[in-house]
Amino acid sequence: MWLVSPKNDSGDANINEVYALKVQKKRQLLDNKMSTAVIHEASIMKSLDHPFVMSLHNVYQDGTSVYFLTNFIRGGELFRVLNEDGVGVAIPNDDARFYAAGVFEGT
Repeated sequence: MWLVSPKNDSGDANINEVYALKVQKKRQLLDNKMSTAVIHEASIMKSLDHPFVMSLHNVYQDGTSVYFLTNFIRGGELFRVLNEDGVGVAIPNDDARFYAAGVFEGT
């Protein structure tokens, strides 16, 4: 993930407006047979409109990568939190309750 912001009229970055840019290499997606999953991810994210769910602004691609432009939310991805300490390592109960409540509120 990259933190990005649009340029203003003078060509400087507008730091008051920030987004997250998720970059996925096409080669890795193909090698891991994930191309269909990425298409589904984009489709689902485009259909969501909820204050507790990250918004997808646009999807771009070039010859080597696919780019997801989303609103920026501090804290990172839940996937990373769950896999920080390695597979099979439980997160603390209070943390699990917090994340479960966020998922519940988003439905």
